[in-house]
Amino acid sequence: MKKFNITGYCISRHKTLFCLTTLFNLIGVAIMVLVAYVIQEVVSFALNFDPKEFWKILLLAFGSIAGELVVNLVTASIETEFYKKARNDLYSCAYEKIFSKDLDIHSEYDNNYYVSVFMNDIKTLSNEYFMKLNDSIAYAFLFVLSTVYLFFISPWIALIIIVSAFIIVGIPLFTGNTLQKSKMDSSKMMEIFTKKITDSIAFFSLIKLYKVENYDSKENTKAISDMTEAEKKFTRKSKYVDALTTVIGSLSVISTFVLGAYLVYKGTVIVGDLVASIQISSYIINSIVGFMTGLMGVISCKPIIKKINELLIKTNRDKPEKIDAEKPLDIKVENLEFNYKDKEESLFSNLSFEIKTGSKTLVQGPSGKGKSTLFKLLLGYYTNYKGNITYQGKEVTQIDNSLYDSCLLVPQDSILFNDTLRHNIVMGCTVSEDKLNEVIKLTQLTELVEKQEHGLDEMILDNGANFSGGEKQRINLARALIRNPKVLFLDESFSALDIDTENAIRSELFKKDITILEISHRENINYHYDNKIVLG
Repeated sequence: MKKFNITGYCISRHKTLFCLTTLFNLIGVAIMVLVAYVIQEVVSFALNFDPKEFWKILLLAFGSIAGELVVNLVTASIETEFYKKARNDLYSCAYEKIFSKDLDIHSEYDNNYYVSVFMNDIKTLSNEYFMKLNDSIAYAFLFVLSTVYLFFISPWIALIIIVSAFIIVGIPLFTGNTLQKSKMDSSKMMEIFTKKITDSIAFFSLIKLYKVENYDSKENTKAISDMTEAEKKFTRKSKYVDALTTVIGSLSVISTFVLGAYLVYKGTVIVGDLVASIQISSYIINSIVGFMTGLMGVISCKPIIKKINELLIKTNRDKPEKIDAEKPLDIKVENLEFNYKDKEESLFSNLSFEIKTGSKTLVQGPSGKGKSTLFKLLLGYYTNYKGNITYQGKEVTQIDNSLYDSCLLVPQDSILFNDTLRHNIVMGCTVSEDKLNEVIKLTQLTELVEKQEHGLDEMILDNGANFSGGEKQRINLARALIRNPKVLFLDESFSALDIDTENAIRSELFKKDITILEISHRENINYHYDNKIVLG
């Protein structure tokens, strides 16, 4: 399986911006060290006043300050542009790869898992990973540059700082795995909370009608408590590491003061060198603390990166076959057996039937006997079945997305987007107004459209709250018919319609040269079906 790394992908996409961000960060670091040199020169000038050096010192001081201002402004501009593009790529790449998956691969994870990846994990990466990475690079350079400079001032002071650095660097070696585990635990708890709150919002009316607000509140409160507890544990461990690192850094600075004062007393270094060494020592300690904080942030993101990579790397199975649009689209099922992964009992046993092009088939049976599942199998949602499901003699598991150019499902539960009525019917399909009006008329939506203030441009509220169940079903049917399917799977698609409306739609729909497979619990259907499949 080809390796994929989402963070590496984002950096490679904008490597010029990333390199420029890094370069200007390093220039900014170099100017910081230059400021320490300026301070050294100013102190020396003050102690050994030489009028000839005044303008040189003044120019150096103001030049370094002006340079720092310009570099910081440029860095901020480039850095924010890189972060914006990297963040865009994180979301866009995840969206593209997730929505390019075939139905069978996509269904390996539930919807809430995908929502959690977008709302929690990618957000964490976009807010932490790239910033921490850039910080780590800048602080590492500051450490190297400052250490070299300090060696020129006093090798002994430099030695103290380096020993402190090794101690500080060693801390993450003992805490890295613990921090990664805590970060992953926090991510899992956020995922659970996301699932809970998503369900609560989606099923608000059910919760109110069944008066289970208290129960639902307890469930969500527990999820919130578990999430915040996991976040607390991770934050506390990070703070402990930061505290220990800071203490060691403070000890190093104090040691620098003491040793520097002693060396001045001995005449080994001058006061200007002492002031510069204190400033540089502060840079070194801060760079070590900053580097380790950044590095721990990058390391703690590793399990999240791994989780996202594993999700996105799952590719579609090779499907070499295509539906030939010019040929009849017969469907044949032979000796079909299927059971869900968590159940031993087969839902179907040696189920066989054949559907001829243009025929009309009624599928009936008691609830729970697999009618909707059969449709999903016929459409390639599941691949772990025994037997054969073929279109034009080609196994459904071997047919690519050309299957959905010809075969469409109108699901049992109506799906409406928070967009216009037009968008919900057309949904990216290029059609003429005549074709659109023809479908609206067939699905008995003409009166509905005419009574809307904005007609087809009327906004549909969350999940169609401003439309009835029957109206939503007709909109879903129109969405399928606008695409001219050759095979139409109707899963209880008329269940919310009154008999007169249903009959009006059927009378026109059944005249069309479309293969129709329909699930219905109604016993008094007056229309002629060529086939009848009874499950259970």
